[in-house]
Amino acid sequence: MLSIPYNGRVVLRFVTGTHPTTGNPIISARSWGNVKPEAADQAVYDIAVGLASLGVFSVADIRRFENKILEG
Repeated sequence: MLSIPYNGRVVLRFVTGTHPTTGNPIISARSWGNVKPEAADQAVYDIAVGLASLGVFSVADIRRFENKILEG
């Protein structure tokens, strides 16, 4: 079997408020696609932090998803 790296995506999850009853954080997400598989994790992180700084909500976490094509 062969796996070929394919464009992924990065997801920023933001804390947009607090649930009035439970007090748990309310999380909203925004994602961007076409993240090249050869992009270094640090570079993707730096861009995500830059994008997050344009908004008003605090970042809960940053996630990177990588896609691969599997061929037999």
